[in-house]
Amino acid sequence: MTPALVLKDVSAAYRNSARPVVDNVNLQLETGELLAILGPSGCGKTTLLRVISGLMAASGGTIELGGTTVFSASTNIPPERRRIGLVPQDAALFPHLSVAQNVAFGLGKHPNKAARVAEMLELVDVAGLADRKPAQLSGGQAQRVALARALAPNPALVLLDEPFAALDAALRTRLRTDIADILAAADASAILVTHDQDEALSMAHRVAVMNGGVIAQCGTPSEVYNAPASEWVAHFLGTCTVLDDGAVVRPEQVSLRSATEPGDFTATIRSIEFLGHSTMYVVERGDGVRLSSRCLGAPRWQPGETVTVRLSPGLHRLG
Repeated sequence: MTPALVLKDVSAAYRNSARPVVDNVNLQLETGELLAILGPSGCGKTTLLRVISGLMAASGGTIELGGTTVFSASTNIPPERRRIGLVPQDAALFPHLSVAQNVAFGLGKHPNKAARVAEMLELVDVAGLADRKPAQLSGGQAQRVALARALAPNPALVLLDEPFAALDAALRTRLRTDIADILAAADASAILVTHDQDEALSMAHRVAVMNGGVIAQCGTPSEVYNAPASEWVAHFLGTCTVLDDGAVVRPEQVSLRSATEPGDFTATIRSIEFLGHSTMYVVERGDGVRLSSRCLGAPRWQPGETVTVRLSPGLHRLG
């Protein structure tokens, strides 16, 4: 099957910039796949999204969409002809149009416009809000409508630019599950740009971790989290300690106990952070190395106490 998107050596730079913002990026998105581009602020992920959409011209490389070249040294198809649906961070609904009219906006002279709008509103679970104006919607409802609008023309690719950034934590968690299900139900090929590690790891089939304009690692959520390609990727994807032998130790791989068994060692509790569902401890070994440990429930030990520590077997070691 033809990939939904192929990027070959794609670069992009702003005028008068000394270095590229996107630097020789190579990526492939399979049809029906949800790929997350994850990285810190300023890493180039939103610029890459703009380049894919055609809102910004690349400075080099080629972009193929569904087997068709939309950008190369001799080609630059404009955004409106790339068949890409965009879900921006703030939903960007037209305030003077109703929900149904917003969804219908990109359908043009579609022969079954009303039926398609109804289908999309049903898909994103806002069928009862068709006549409301954007000002009458909650943040979560607005993002559902924005997704319906993006999906309505049956695009070749859907781009989601940090769509949950403005939502509160509880709604963000609930909505990201719903959005992933909606994209799967629509059999959509999609790219999610985010700086939120939990968002990327929980929603995407694959995660491309970006830093300094380059893809530092691309793989399944399990691959990038459990087998990071570098120390930077390991730390960016969550709390960890990298030991002298290259072993990457995450909090869930460090268990604290009172009894001692072969292979265990003692450490001193240095700090405690209660997270509600669990407690995060920072412990210090005798050689000064500090490790984080996540334990379920309320705190059992206090700073200054000595505990026995056990590391999970089979730790990943950096190259």
